[in-house]
Amino acid sequence: MSDRIPPTPFRCDVTDVDGSIRIRPVGELDMSTVPTLEDALKDARAAGHELLVVDLRELDFMDSTGLTLLTRWSLGAERDGYALKLVAGSDRIQRLFELTRLITHFKFVDG
Repeated sequence: MSDRIPPTPFRCDVTDVDGSIRIRPVGELDMSTVPTLEDALKDARAAGHELLVVDLRELDFMDSTGLTLLTRWSLGAERDGYALKLVAGSDRIQRLFELTRLITHFKFVDG
């Protein structure tokens, strides 16, 4: 019998807060779950939202595909005139931003 705890099923909780969209991915953000977060971001833009806040506090894990997705959307925000902001995740998640030196590329806000 294994003592391993199964991963939290991935989902994105989306809430509208004063005209901005807050997207909270929950679980593990990796190659298999990145499309779910990207769909939530696309839906928010399609609805006309100019401020997208991605709250990373409920992530258990994020790999390079998650980091690549956020970077691509950040670059798109600069190019297309909308804002993408992040709420910092756990120390483990923030370490990815630090190791890749992308921490200064993103705008982090309080949760």
